[in-house]
Formats: sequence, structure tokens, C-alpha cells
Amino acid sequence: MKTCFNAIATAVLSVCAARAADYTWSGSPADALWNLSSPNWNAGEAWVDGNNAVFPATSSQKSIIIPAGRTAADVTVDGAGYTFGGAGTLSVSGKFTANFNCRVDCGFAGESVRLGGVQNSVVTLTGSGAASAQSATILEDGPIFAVYKDSCFGPVPASPSDNVVISSGTPGLFLDWIQELAANRTIRIESGAGLRLGNARGATTPTVVRSLITGRPDASLGFVTNAAVSLWNSGWGWNVHVSFDPGAGRTNDIGRLDVATRLSISGGATRVASFGDYKTGASAPLYVHGNGNSYADGFGNLVVDGGVLLAPQSRRYADIIAYGQVTVTNGGVISMPGVEWLHGDWSPARLSVSGGGEFHVGILRLSQTDKGTEVTLGEGGLLSAEHLSLCPPVYGYACRFLFDGGRIQSRTGRSDFFRSTTSTALTEADWANVAFVVGEKGAVLDSTNGNDIWWSRPLASGTERDGGVLVTATGTSHGTFFMATNAYHGATVVRNAKLQACVDDALPAGSTLRLEGGNVQASTSGSPARDTVQRLGRVEGTGAILCGTAVSVSGSVAPDAGGTLDLAHCALSGDYEIRGNASECGCIAVAADQDVSGLALKAADMTSMDMAANGSFYKILDAPDGYTGRFALPKDFPSDAWRVRYTGTAAYLAPIQPTVFILR
Repeated sequence: MKTCFNAIATAVLSVCAARAADYTWSGSPADALWNLSSPNWNAGEAWVDGNNAVFPATSSQKSIIIPAGRTAADVTVDGAGYTFGGAGTLSVSGKFTANFNCRVDCGFAGESVRLGGVQNSVVTLTGSGAASAQSATILEDGPIFAVYKDSCFGPVPASPSDNVVISSGTPGLFLDWIQELAANRTIRIESGAGLRLGNARGATTPTVVRSLITGRPDASLGFVTNAAVSLWNSGWGWNVHVSFDPGAGRTNDIGRLDVATRLSISGGATRVASFGDYKTGASAPLYVHGNGNSYADGFGNLVVDGGVLLAPQSRRYADIIAYGQVTVTNGGVISMPGVEWLHGDWSPARLSVSGGGEFHVGILRLSQTDKGTEVTLGEGGLLSAEHLSLCPPVYGYACRFLFDGGRIQSRTGRSDFFRSTTSTALTEADWANVAFVVGEKGAVLDSTNGNDIWWSRPLASGTERDGGVLVTATGTSHGTFFMATNAYHGATVVRNAKLQACVDDALPAGSTLRLEGGNVQASTSGSPARDTVQRLGRVEGTGAILCGTAVSVSGSVAPDAGGTLDLAHCALSGDYEIRGNASECGCIAVAADQDVSGLALKAADMTSMDMAANGSFYKILDAPDGYTGRFALPKDFPSDAWRVRYTGTAAYLAPIQPTVFILR
């Protein structure tokens, strides 16, 4: 009996020892099966599930077929060229160590599978075999884990959970060929680790990342993390396109975003917040860099299309270089109010904001490069900045800033809205190659946030018929200071705002000024102040020109029906266009002893003015302190229907009533 017991114990111990043993693959070219009967292990043994599998460099058979489910504790790949295929599933309960590149085409399963190995070795998981059943993947010790299908991460969780955890260096996980990552997965990137994204090479549709991407925060820095996400382009011409769409109310939290392909942020928010010293590589939360040769859709192209990209930290910078492109549209928002945006720093870049898009930045730095940096504010776009600054010129090449329906706001309201990036003040020659131009849809200088805009650069026309400039605010206590002579072609519209013309011809000579409840102050902002020379062709609307002794209007004045143009001290000549309705007429106001004889009355729109009732008077001149001269009446004015009545302080239009003879 004792002998029998000892035999049983010995057998049990031998089984336990076998289950803990390392099994080394020795399959021959003729036999590639990993099953329970083939003698492909330890030079002639059959596999026993639950052991450790070692795949050496010396094996002559590296294409391994798993016909049914196999389980292993640890798997170690010590040779190059191994592929695991077949219809079965390899389940790993311990760690998968890849010291050389390998490929897993079979099913791959396990709870919290860990990967390790030599830095930059690649484990490629294609998911072409049986579906994986794992619930999490933990990556550590350096290898790249390349995943081709969302199903490789196992079933989609019923609720959001950390389905993938990356703890190795950059890149710890490389997603390629995947068309969509499920919404309930969370990809958690540990501090110092990284995620690299690609997509089906040459595909016309983007890889949509609905999973939440989170960086493990540093305890001392709140949510801030140095976990990196990079969009990589091999340079082989693939149109790699990835879309972040974590869903409404969900925010990706990552440290640094490095875009070398095309990234669309189309839903939810993505927050970047790298830490480190100011202006060091570790402190830039965003890089967008193209191919260095030309602008291309699939190289260095960031599109914020309805989503949000934000970086709330101050003392950081974003680098958009080497033909990198950033587009904000369709209500998308980039909110980086404390970030210095190095746009085209020493190399070309493009920035375009339109379609309800908003771009909020601390400092927008413009660069003069050999191919030209471009900024476009399109229709519906908003750019908000503390300052616009300039890199020192590189070989004297140009930068172009185009207004084409978009608006700009200042968040400081300070006179150094244009400033140098160094302690040395930039000269006019430094700025000479930076062109600020107005396109067909015009420019909007917007002070509705309560901060004045000190615009000290010339605005030129970017087209034969530009859309002019709109100065707008919520009241006339705020507005824009024009501190340079401008040369755009379109009208200047001042809407519920002030516009201070601080230099001669700040309003382009011969141009149209339209006042919509606003005012223009034609004087310098310094001391001693003086009235500036403004030579206008036309003034229309409702509002006032203040300090206007050097303002001349040589074409026409045209107050809106029921509105008043206060043109005190202006030198007036040309037509006075009359517009009115049944109760009111447009009116001009002048200062004491101002001469109005240079204006000839012109019927612009008088068809609705009431001529029926005797005593219907329409005030066309308001001069409480008096005036000189009288309006000219050209032949085409309807003098047979209207006459002008003058008093010492006003002038009126009155209808001429027909004379009625009664015969008895």
C-alpha cells in the first residue's frame, strides 16, 4: 500500500512539475502543429496545456498552426519570423514576451494579457482566426503591439471600462487597419507610454476612434500627463486618416498629440496637456508637421470638425510646421488660451478657421518663410488671441493673413496686440513681408467681448472686389483703433462700436463709411491729440463722426430713413441722398457755422414719404448752433413736389400742395 501511495505521489509531483516547466519548440518543417499529440516540444515531447512556451531562434519551423484551443502560462519568442495561425485560440494567463517580431493570426485570449520584450520588437495581432475573448491588454517593457481589428480586444464591454492599458514606451500600441474602435472601450496610457494610430492603408474612410483615450495623471499635476498619442505616416503615400469621436460629453485626456498624417476631431473633446519646462520638447502639447515639401491631405493635417481640442494650461506652445495644416470648421473649437501657437515657426504652415469654428490661443506667432505661412479667417470663423507676434524674418519671405468673412477678437485690449517674440522691438521692415489682406467676404474686427482691438498693421485688398471691414461691439465704448493707413477697397461698417482713426487715411481714401449706430473718432490716440485726415467718398447709415475737422466727404452722404448722421466739422460736398417713409426722413447734423452749400439734394428713395397732408414736414438738417449756406437743388430733384424750408437751426422738406380753384 505504501509503495502504491508513493507511486501515486510521485506521479502527481511529476505532473505538477511538468505543468510548471518550460517547453521549447522544436517543430520540423514537416510538422507545424501545436497540439497535444505532435512531438514538437523539447526535441520529441508532446505539449501539455498550462506550461510555458519558448520559441527559439534555432527552430526550422516558425509557422505554427493552432488547430484547437491551447493555453499557456508564459510565451517567450526568442527568434525572428514566428507566425501563429490556425482556427484555434491561444490563451495566455501570464506574459507574452516578444524579443523579436512575431505575428498572431490565430485567436488570442486571456485576462489582462501582459506583453514584454525588447524595445521596438513588434507583436502583430490580426484577429483573422477565432475571436479573442480577452478583457484587457497590458503592454509593458517596450514592444510595439500592432492590432488590426477591434475584435482583437475581445467583446465590447457592456459599460465603459479600461479595456486596453498601455504601460510601455512610445509607441506602446500601434493600431493599424482598424476601421472603428468601439465606444465602450477605454484606452488608458500610463505616464511615459504612447499610442500610435494608423488606419487601413489607402482607405478612403477614416479609422474612427470612439473609445475613450485617457492618460494616467501625475498625482501632483491633476489630470496632466505626458502620455503621447501620435499619428504616424510611413512616407509611402498612404492616405492615413483617423477620426476622434468619443461622443458627446466625453473627453480624451492625453499628454502630447503628434499629427503627421490626417486627424479629424469630430465629436466630444480631446484635451492635451503635456508638462515640462517652457519651450522644451516635453512641454509642447501639440505638434502638426507635414511632409516638408508641399501641403497634402494625408500629411500633417489636423481638422477640428465639430469637436473640441483644448489645452487649458498656460506657458505651453504648439508647433505647426513643415507644411502642417490646421482647419477648424463646422462649429469645431480649438481652445488653448494659454498656449503660444508657433504657426510656421521657420517653415510653412496653414491655419484656416471658418464655418462657425472658433480658435482661441494665447499668442499666435506668424512666420516669414521661403514658401509662405498662410492664415485664413473664413466666413463664420473666429480667432481670439492675446497677441499676434512675428518670428524674425527668414530670408525676407512672406506670410499672408487673409480675412474672408471671419472675425478676430483681442483678449487683452492692449496697444501691443502686435508684438515681437523677443525683447527687441520689431521694425516696420520686419513686418513688411507680412500681408494682412481683405477678401471678397470681408474682415470683422469684433469687440463684443469688451476688449478693444489695436490694429496697427495695414489692411490691403486681397481681390479686385473685397468685402471691406466691419467693426462691431455691443456698445460704442469699445471698438477698434486703426493705427496704420489702410488700402482695402470695400466699405468700412461701424456697428454699435467705435472706430478711432489714429493716422491719416486710416479709412481708405475715397471709400465708403457706413455707420450702424456706431461712431468714428478721427483723431490720434496719443498726446497731444490731433484730428487726422480722412478723405471719404461716401458716408451712410446712422451714427456720428467725431473730431472731424479734417474729414472730407466728396461723394455723397446718405442717412438711413429715420436716422441721423452727425457730421460735425466735416467738409461736405457731393450729393445728399434723401430717404424717408411716411413719418420720418434721414437727417444730417452739423456743428456751428458749418457750411452745407456743397451738398446737392438727390431723391434716393422718397416714394413712401407722405405728401397728402398739408404741414407734413421732414427734417433733413439739424443744427442747434446754426449753420451756413443752403443745399443745392439740381434739375433732377422733384422741386415741383417738394420745397425746402430753412430756419436758423434746421432745414425741412415740405410737400407742395396743389392750388385748388373753386368756380362759382
